[in-house]
Amino acid sequence: MSRTLRLVFSLCLGGAAASQVPTGYLVTAESGSTTAPGMRFVDPATGVATDVRAGAGSRLVLPRAQTVTVDPRSPRSIPYVSGLSTSIAPVFQRAGVQDNLLATITSHPLQSSVGVPNRIEIATTGILAAIGVGNLPGLWSAPANGGPAVLVAPLANAYDVATAGNDAFVCSYVAGRPTRIDAVDLTTAVPRTLGANYPPLRALAVQPGNGLLAGTDAGDILVIDTASGAILSQSNLFATAVVALATDASGRAYALTDASEVFDLSAPAAPVYRGNQQVNDIALGAVDLPSYLVFGTGCGQSGLTPMYQLPSGEPGLGNASFAVTLTGGRPQVPAVFALGTSRTTYLGVPLPLPLDFLRMTGCTLYTDLAVTLPLGLDMNGNASFPLPVPNAPRLLGRHFTTQWFAVDLVANPAGAVASDGGEGIVR
Repeated sequence: MSRTLRLVFSLCLGGAAASQVPTGYLVTAESGSTTAPGMRFVDPATGVATDVRAGAGSRLVLPRAQTVTVDPRSPRSIPYVSGLSTSIAPVFQRAGVQDNLLATITSHPLQSSVGVPNRIEIATTGILAAIGVGNLPGLWSAPANGGPAVLVAPLANAYDVATAGNDAFVCSYVAGRPTRIDAVDLTTAVPRTLGANYPPLRALAVQPGNGLLAGTDAGDILVIDTASGAILSQSNLFATAVVALATDASGRAYALTDASEVFDLSAPAAPVYRGNQQVNDIALGAVDLPSYLVFGTGCGQSGLTPMYQLPSGEPGLGNASFAVTLTGGRPQVPAVFALGTSRTTYLGVPLPLPLDFLRMTGCTLYTDLAVTLPLGLDMNGNASFPLPVPNAPRLLGRHFTTQWFAVDLVANPAGAVASDGGEGIVR
């Protein structure tokens, strides 16, 4: 059986184009009521969003998710994320996520200040927070693993912060007024004014090899010299305000507008992602380790939790124990495990594909069904399918998709249900 599964895995992935694998994920901080608020991962190549999960299939919910940042030093980078929950002031909470599961939450009391961060950022000194309201506005810093946050530099109306080495750039923001940008030396805590008469802006990001990017309320993108503060270029790209920017070490850059749309600045004609609830901030993380992400939702009876998938281990080269499990089906019913190579197209048809035309009301197809294997669910409605990953370097960077289907006679006219989707990346 093990040898057969290795052959299935190799055949399924052998022809998959490595270009399908995203080299990074956008991470969003979202609030609202249409879907669970909190953090989501977005594949910028497809616009498909993956819900962050707290475990057991449930979405991680941060009711007032406001800002996110990626720790580039983390050994796990799909990605290790910081998100903000402001349920108890003057404390901000940082929710750490590995792969797409909640890993840890740390709390950071704000010493002698009542206020909440507009933006947070990872720096060499810990977590930086820009706080614009309260009795001590300015740039704050907190240790990465929890503990009190302290004021680094008092700055009025501090809104966003971006870092480059030991320097932190902080912009003020008051609607309709000129924006000031200060550069703060994180070693000495000494600020210097970079400029005081920029157009109203609330988004900053350092783009390696280019300069300081800034997004204005008029939809402009500025490139600012980090030494002199001079505006090197100004481009009007959007019809609405830019509220957040995200860059990575390779120079890729994305902009979030206040219409909750995310744009690739190298091709800004159309958004790569449009949130169906309020998107407050974005970050960018690299995909460089074996991973398995769950996306979409399963279907079933109203009021009951749909079937969902969870990985057992990671799809790393030579991992003979990797498996994909299913939870929440009907006890002891026939099922099918599907393994594919794409979550975007199937026989030329775009995915995800609603299955209502098959009378599977509310169900969705998330994979291209390259291989389907019949099996049965146990007495608890669960199953596990082993996918031992061959130690074959040619599989590096390949991605695969998974989904389960099972009999449920009362769920819909077809008497069948589907799980959420899964995407694995072999490293």
